[in-house]
Amino acid sequence: MGKSKSFTNAVEQWTEQVHQASLDTFAESVRGIANEARAAMPHETGNLSRSIVVSDTAAIPLGANDEVYPDPAASDDAVLANLKLGDRVYIGSRATYFNKQEFGWLSVAGGAVTSHSGRFGMTAAMARWSAVVKRVWSRRRREG
Repeated sequence: MGKSKSFTNAVEQWTEQVHQASLDTFAESVRGIANEARAAMPHETGNLSRSIVVSDTAAIPLGANDEVYPDPAASDDAVLANLKLGDRVYIGSRATYFNKQEFGWLSVAGGAVTSHSGRFGMTAAMARWSAVVKRVWSRRRREG
């Protein structure tokens, strides 16, 4: 009976360790994607990159046109601290001008139409999700 209970405890402990490692990998990967998206934004003032936040709701509120955004680390930490496996997490921008920077726009002046290319930084960062998760998981396994 003692060996069976010992085995059961070992399996329960291992299961909890794997669960925690998976949760930590998920949270760290979300943070990594958000940071990659921020790094891909133009940095004239840094405001656009600071407008990118991690959220647990899809409705990320837009700020005012002239709003100056604070460092998002504290709000990201708050969302990631309450994360559970299977939760949906959203990464988006509060800046009203984000879509223009991301996807581009057309301007018309004096009858001439000018096309401004988008940067697609957020799109590119999101496309790297699988690679970021693999990188984080591999690093965590090496570190033990």
